[in-house]
Amino acid sequence: MKKNAKSKLKTNLIITLLLLSAPFSIFFSSCGTSPEKKDEASYREQAIELYEAAKYEEAAKMFDMALEKSSGAVSKMDIDICYYKADSLLLSGQLSEAKEAANGMIEYDDDLWGAYFLRGKISLEEGNTDAAKSDFDIAIEKNPKDLELYIAIYEALSDTDGEGAAQYLEEASSLGDDSAKGLRCRGYVSYLEDDPYTALDLFDKAMEKGDEKACLYKAEVLIDLGKSDEALSIIEEKLSASSDPVEYEKQYRYDQVIAYEYGGDFETAKTLMQSYIDDYPGDEEALEEYRFLETR
Repeated sequence: MKKNAKSKLKTNLIITLLLLSAPFSIFFSSCGTSPEKKDEASYREQAIELYEAAKYEEAAKMFDMALEKSSGAVSKMDIDICYYKADSLLLSGQLSEAKEAANGMIEYDDDLWGAYFLRGKISLEEGNTDAAKSDFDIAIEKNPKDLELYIAIYEALSDTDGEGAAQYLEEASSLGDDSAKGLRCRGYVSYLEDDPYTALDLFDKAMEKGDEKACLYKAEVLIDLGKSDEALSIIEEKLSASSDPVEYEKQYRYDQVIAYEYGGDFETAKTLMQSYIDDYPGDEEALEEYRFLETR
């Protein structure tokens, strides 16, 4: 049961989108000297480690602990933590709690378009497509020029409402610019429209402008095209980089497994997947992939 890279691309995009509506650095050394703030940042960092290991229920509890250390006035850090908490609750299946968290953000500031997007995803999990699309449309109304938002909505709807999803993708096709992000997003739209070579060209142009995520996407498209050796060259160069942490390390490690699998080296793929699961034990997709590799 080979997984194409598109499913992993989808996950990366949605997680990124949730954080884009309230961006805040993982490092908080410049946030002041308040002990409360230092504690909040520390708990947040621990919670993110649990989140990235796909231990979503534990992460949600740790994000709560971070919020308890807030100084009182709502900060960018608090909003960022709320997004993480709500998404952790959603991913752990605690839908009513996730919706309560999303509603709380909207009540605090109804311009938080990411909260509407998140609430729409929760509604989809509840089986309420109409409510989801209503929230998605509000998110677009509040953030009409962000191509990544249209793509994320398309991805969210594609499994349950293909016709509705296609409408958002069609709208996305008319947006975009020649910025690094714009080129990368246009490339991704081309990929979704089954034009992988145009996608690769646009990813290359985005990379020339310094867009690191375009490099990740390029590797994943090459995997889907059966060009595992080319993909591995990109992936392993990134994983061997001296920077710490390696940007998108989790995604590159997963894609490395898939590239070896597509190339027919199941033994290496299985070994690498075992190491991946050791570090990210809550990743259900990885566990399913490992079970498949054990049969090869």
